Amino acid sequence: MRYLILLIPSCVFGQSVPAPEPLRTRITISEKLSAEAPAAITTVDKEQLAANPGVNLDDRLRSVPGFSLFRRSSSLVANPTTQGISLRGLGSSGASRTLVLWDGIPINDPFGGWVYWTRVDAEELERVEIARGASTSLFGDRAMGGSLALFSKAATPWRLHGAYEGGSRNTHQVSGGFAHLWSKFDISTNVRAFQTDGYYIVPENRRGTVDTRAGVDFVAGDVRLNYLGGKDRLAVKLDVLAEQRENGTVVQTNSTSLGNISANYSRDNFTLLGWHTREQFHANFSAIAANRLTERLTSIQSVPSEATGTAGFYRVGERNSHFLVGGDLTRVEGYSRETVVPTGFRSGGGVQWQRGGFVQVDTAWKGWKFFGGLRLHNTAVSAGDSNTFWNPSGGVTYGRKNWRARGTAYRSFRAATLNELYREFRAGNAVTRANAALRPEFSRGVELGFDWYGENWTMQVGGFSNSLTDLITNVTVSVSPTLIDRLQLPLARDAG
Repeated sequence: MRYLILLIPSCVFGQSVPAPEPLRTRITISEKLSAEAPAAITTVDKEQLAANPGVNLDDRLRSVPGFSLFRRSSSLVANPTTQGISLRGLGSSGASRTLVLWDGIPINDPFGGWVYWTRVDAEELERVEIARGASTSLFGDRAMGGSLALFSKAATPWRLHGAYEGGSRNTHQVSGGFAHLWSKFDISTNVRAFQTDGYYIVPENRRGTVDTRAGVDFVAGDVRLNYLGGKDRLAVKLDVLAEQRENGTVVQTNSTSLGNISANYSRDNFTLLGWHTREQFHANFSAIAANRLTERLTSIQSVPSEATGTAGFYRVGERNSHFLVGGDLTRVEGYSRETVVPTGFRSGGGVQWQRGGFVQVDTAWKGWKFFGGLRLHNTAVSAGDSNTFWNPSGGVTYGRKNWRARGTAYRSFRAATLNELYREFRAGNAVTRANAALRPEFSRGVELGFDWYGENWTMQVGGFSNSLTDLITNVTVSVSPTLIDRLQLPLARDAG
């Protein structure tokens, strides 16, 4: 599968845009990696986030070019397993091909790759950085299409906030928090509760007695503690989520509870971070009559999962050159346990390991800046194959005064999630079966662009080409009046 898209010029007015300077892409909440990206990056600040309509972050990012969800439905009514992100239309599916980092920690679902947008309060973010394409070798498995970096607001002395919002269809939201800053310590807390009766997702002329409004009730919160010493810095964060969803029919519901704890430590040029996530996902599936007057419970599914990860890197740099080397390790364990009505019980799952080492270099000479990166990555599952591969990347920029030209080329990958390998799911009368023999996907891309920075506006023009190999997708195997049978399969290896 191949995509070739030419971006039209885009202009932004009404804000001061500085002349080109090294973009600082933050890797953790306490350290930054200095790298002027050879690819297009969009930054959405807190003022823009506040001005954009929407309860959750996914709705507030819809205006960003190239940002899309698997099924474009708002996270207020969408099944969480369909909340995968696609940048530039790169193989959109429920398994997100975009890495999402919240204060430096990945928040993609460890079992399936999707994102719980209810977990993040957009009002408490300082900014969002969106990088399209795998133009760096720092990130591995989940960053094949690009990355989103979410940054929380910094603590300020004696900040206390609270809000209530209400709307039609029994919609209510309550939020509040507290923050304080001492000489070397700070603390921030935030909690948000939301409920709504939702709305119908089936057109009125097709609606039957089984159809109900789709909606979500949730409670989410986080606590952040930071120590900022002379050389040593330590940040600890805990966030939790509990949500209950109605998925548009009487029987089809799901719920999720999860908690994540993370920490990162840095001293001079060394940074070490780690995280642990535990999650319980429950869902009911049904078969719906063609006239939508009756439905029958087909299965009750429970998916417990957990993930543990760590990463470390060391960086050195002078005025014109920077060098970074590091590695990361992630272990994910999850199981799909399902009671099938009326045939019995089935279960699948296992352990998935991701191991990677990377190096990234950039150097400047006069108006030129050159970039190079390489990642060696291994992915393996407990009952399957082990795959090892190389991910190179390279780029160049040239700038004078208020303009710059840029180009980059890269190779990236995505391993099948435990969800794709082991979990069967149903949407109405369409059943998608898992496939434990799935191979990793691969992508190759090139990008060229031109940027112009004015005093109150900026213009970016760019074009890119992406090709995908072994794209994992749902292939229809058979169709009958009562059942559509689908199987997770890759496209042919030589597809391009």
